[in-house]
Amino acid sequence: MTVDPCFAELLSDPRNHVRPLPRAVLDQARAAADDRLALAPKRQVHELRDLRIPAGDRDIACRLYVPRAGGDLPVVVFFHGGGWVWGSLDSHDSICRSLALDSGCAVLSVAYRLSPETPYPAAPDDCSCALDWVHRHGAEEGLDPARIAVCGDSSGAHLALMTALATDLPLRHLGLFYPPLDPACASASQHAYADNHLLTRDGMLWFWTCYLGDAAAPSLADKELSRLPPTSIGLAECDILHDEGADLHDRLGAAGVPTRLRVYKGMIHAFISLPHITPIAGTALKDMARDISAAM
Repeated sequence: MTVDPCFAELLSDPRNHVRPLPRAVLDQARAAADDRLALAPKRQVHELRDLRIPAGDRDIACRLYVPRAGGDLPVVVFFHGGGWVWGSLDSHDSICRSLALDSGCAVLSVAYRLSPETPYPAAPDDCSCALDWVHRHGAEEGLDPARIAVCGDSSGAHLALMTALATDLPLRHLGLFYPPLDPACASASQHAYADNHLLTRDGMLWFWTCYLGDAAAPSLADKELSRLPPTSIGLAECDILHDEGADLHDRLGAAGVPTRLRVYKGMIHAFISLPHITPIAGTALKDMARDISAAM
């Protein structure tokens, strides 16, 4: 598989290849990641609201994207990527704006707790709390609690999947961009694209270690996949996570879940965050938004 030439400059800079980092420089790496992703153009939405969702003795920071005037809006609960280690409301601001405008749904972006400071199960707990808040209190913000979808990219897609499996709420749709599912990183694509394709295999192994801490890895083996709503999976062709997403598509199909798989030719990991480099980012977001809109 050949990487799209549009990524040549990005991939020629060794600083852009995600590898394990010492904890002492994590804050610096997080800021740098936010700065790079802030280069993506930001479309104008009708309204933005920064919210604090109560969760026991703490609050979860969230950002609500309202695409149009009026209430009773369907809502997409969105979990950002970043290997569970970095990523923020700001890093995925451009994605959430496009997802809201292209789907016609409100989007609630969730700033779950990051690893390794707060490892598993802190992040999935926050995600479940945010979803439950939308169901219980979303109407107060003009949202329709009967029309909820869950979506995420990369580590956020993993969290979206696990949140959908953990809830009893009748979700309308599940949207996943290149989800990581195997802590052993043992697939053929993990080895084929292990280096020089932005996200490295060593980097992904490090992300899993930061996320899990001393906990056992969450497994799909004991999950009732048939409980999931209709699902859309978007993958990058030249990505270490390609095979994990393709395998999930096959598993969901075997479980009877209506599933749509799209593989974007020549794309690398995190390409939906790079609309200033490739127009395929916008295409992929529109594809996902169309599926979500149809399900609402």
